[in-house]
Amino acid sequence: MTISRELEAEILRLYHAEGWRIGTVCRQLRVHRTTVRRALGKAGVAPPMQVRPSMIEPFVPFIAETLSRYPTLRASRLHRMVRERGYRGSADHFRHLLVRYRPRAPTEAYLRLRTLAGKQSQVGWAHFGSITIGRAQRPLMAFVMVLSYFAASVRTLLPERYHGQLPGCSRAGLWLLRGRATRVSVR
Repeated sequence: MTISRELEAEILRLYHAEGWRIGTVCRQLRVHRTTVRRALGKAGVAPPMQVRPSMIEPFVPFIAETLSRYPTLRASRLHRMVRERGYRGSADHFRHLLVRYRPRAPTEAYLRLRTLAGKQSQVGWAHFGSITIGRAQRPLMAFVMVLSYFAASVRTLLPERYHGQLPGCSRAGLWLLRGRATRVSVR
């Protein structure tokens, strides 16, 4: 919205000559606050922004010290402690401000694997105790292959586990899953 030159001149006169605040100019001329700020900005006047101190500022050293000693302390408990020392703000506002002062855990890098549904399977072995075959005790192992994003899975019980079984079990699993998986992840 553009304003007339007369209104713009009146805004500048009231602000500079009369020393009115922006809110007073807005009320008297019945214009929005941003209109007055825009008119002053066009004239090269940057009205001072009043930044009020936060209610929490006198308590920041105490909060920082407490959080450095007890980083997982709940905001509700810390609010009670600060209220005992004279803070008068609400718990919600305190919780909102506390985020700035709470120490953050170091970030970790993760590799996100993005595959299409059914294009990756995961393979693993499981031990289910032992089984007696004749007079010999043999470990009972299970080969498990799960197709991602589907309920399809292959489970094979084997009397032992040795390295030569993995390719054969994988081929059988891929055949049973109709070769949908193009990547196999061994766990």
